[in-house]
Amino acid sequence: MASTTKTETTATEATEEVTKDPSEMTKEELLAHVAALTATKAAANGAKREAARRELVIGDERLAWVVANARPAESDCLCGCGGKTKGRFVPGHDAKLKSELMATAEFGTDEQKAQANAALATFGW
Repeated sequence: MASTTKTETTATEATEEVTKDPSEMTKEELLAHVAALTATKAAANGAKREAARRELVIGDERLAWVVANARPAESDCLCGCGGKTKGRFVPGHDAKLKSELMATAEFGTDEQKAQANAALATFGW
C-alpha cells in the first residue's frame, strides 16, 4: 500500500492504513493514525453514554413525584444531635441512635419501651 503524505486523516482512512506496518510509517503518519483512532473511540464512547442516558429517562408521572418529594439540600440529623446532613443522619449517627433505641426497648420503662419500639419500626430497624 502506498504511503500517504497527509498529516490529517479521517478515522476511516486511519483504520484502512492499519494494514501498513507501524514500523514503516513516518512519525506524522503514526501520529495521525493514533489521533484518528482516539477520535473514533471517543465518538463511540460518547454515543454509548448518550444511549445509556436515554434509557434512564423516567416518565412524567414519576418525575413529578420525585420533584415533589425531593429532600431539602440540607436537614437536621434525625438522632437529635443538631448536626446538618444531606441524608437522614450524620455518618455513624444512625448506628448510635439504633443502639440507644434498642437498649431503651429492652431496659426502659413500659412507656419508653413502647416509644422505642415505635421509633425502631419507623426507621425499619
